[in-house]
Formats: sequence, C-alpha cells, structure tokens
Amino acid sequence: MCHPVAPAGVGTLRAAAAPRDFAEGCVAEETAGIGQGSEDLYDMAVVRGFALCALLWGVVGMSVGLLAALQLAWPELNFGPYLHFGRIRPIHTNAVIFGFTLGVVFAGSYYAVQRLCRVRLFSDALSRFHLWLWNGIIVAAAISLLLGHTTSKEYAELEWPLDIAVVVKWLASWPSRFLPRCSSRA
Repeated sequence: MCHPVAPAGVGTLRAAAAPRDFAEGCVAEETAGIGQGSEDLYDMAVVRGFALCALLWGVVGMSVGLLAALQLAWPELNFGPYLHFGRIRPIHTNAVIFGFTLGVVFAGSYYAVQRLCRVRLFSDALSRFHLWLWNGIIVAAAISLLLGHTTSKEYAELEWPLDIAVVVKWLASWPSRFLPRCSSRA
C-alpha cells in the first residue's frame, strides 16, 4: 500500500488541489519499513496460537455446557461415574473461563504489546512456552476434574500441583509481555 506525500515546500492545501501522478509522490511502505511482513517485525505465531486455542476451548467448553444443560433437563443423560453433572460442570466453567476467555485476553495482550511498543516480544521461546504451558494446564485441569480430583472450592477447583503450574506460567509470561525489546527500537 502506498501513501501519497506532498513534495517538499508545497503547502497541504495546494498539494491536495493539484492533480499528480499517484506514483510520483508516493512512499512505498516497504521502503519505510512499515509494509514489511508483520511476521518479520512481530511474533504473530503466538497471537494466532492463543486465538486458535481460545476458539478450540470455546467450542469444547460450550459443548460440555450443553451436555450439562441437557443432563439437568433429562437426568438419564448422566453417564457412569465420570460423565455426570457434578463432574462436567466444573470442566465447562474452567474451559470457558480459563481456556476461552483468558486465551482471548492473552492473544490480545501479545498483539497489543507488540503493536503499541512497535517492537518484537522479549523472547519468542518464552511466549511459546507460555502458550503450550497454559494449554497443558487446561488439559490437565479437565482430566483431573473429570477424575474427581478437586479442592471443592467454586472456581478454584484445581489441586495444588496445577496451582503451582499456573504460578510458573504467570512468572514466565511477564517478561515476554511486559519487557519488549527496547534495544531494538530505533
């Protein structure tokens, strides 16, 4: 995409009124550094990863929520010891709150930090570690809740090993989001 630029010494009113060849007063974004692929300037893979995982967890969480709602309407849909309402309701709430909602928040924060600071993330490896650790925690939480391992506290059902993994995740994600590469900024 090209933007027309007024010639040096010409006022904006006169430049706007004078018809010119588009290519004559145009600065190509590639030469300005703006139009280079955002893949080169920013780490968009982690943004896409969190966005896609958020969509996946949204579908999973809302499908489990639908099953829970159907079980309330028809109690005969409570299957065996693992798929009854008492075990799938916390899976639904955790998948939607932590998988879907926080996945969107993480994708938005990784996108916004890079665009607002105009620099790449502090560490691509650290941001990918955050992505995979967070999704691993959600999978482990779903499995542990399905097996009945819970602290029985509303919205804080996870057992202590998963709580420690969440703390490690938060500590690992802070430098990547809040310490952009200031030295690479011109």
